[in-house]
Amino acid sequence: MTDALAVHLNRSKHHAIEPASDSFETDGPFVVRIQNHGEGSHVHCSLSGDLATTATITDGNPFLEPDDVVDVPIDVRTDLRPARGTLELSTGYGRESVAVDVLVRESGALATSPIEHEQEDDGAEASRSTGAPVAAEDSTGPPETEYDTSTAVEAVRSSLQSFAPRADVWNVLLFVLAAIAIVIAAFAWGYFDSLAVKLGVVLVFATVQAAFLSLLRQ
Repeated sequence: MTDALAVHLNRSKHHAIEPASDSFETDGPFVVRIQNHGEGSHVHCSLSGDLATTATITDGNPFLEPDDVVDVPIDVRTDLRPARGTLELSTGYGRESVAVDVLVRESGALATSPIEHEQEDDGAEASRSTGAPVAAEDSTGPPETEYDTSTAVEAVRSSLQSFAPRADVWNVLLFVLAAIAIVIAAFAWGYFDSLAVKLGVVLVFATVQAAFLSLLRQ
């Protein structure tokens, strides 16, 4: 059965418009049932708030004959509930008007007054502002391993020292002497055609090579 909001027109005086209640609740389409108690008059109906996008008035400007009763259907979209707004009724070209608070509930919800809804909203807001603190992020996981930079540098340096020759003063001097010996041996090899000289050059090369290998092993 469709819910109906009763409105009395021209009952207490001419152009008086009096709804049966200052607020109205429903969970679907409803009608504004206007009863005229006096002269013929136009009644203008309009919606505001969320109700303006949720509901649609089929005939928002009906004319009522004396003692006439007219139902003004208001269709409500089911995908935009709940919604709250105002139904405005006026007559006498706007000289007399009245507003009714309308709440369209979700289907099957219990009926409550708009005042109770406002109190519930205020209570929910207060709970959010004074609620329990958010739980701290769990930090009980395994600790991160710290990376020791000095240890890594020392390991790299040790590795390089194991492959490179020791560059002390005696090693440098030995390297210079070996280079001079190689130069002299190469000159003698090309300048003298004697077998003894060439054997001597080979001996020099072998000695320098042995010395260099010994240096690398240190």
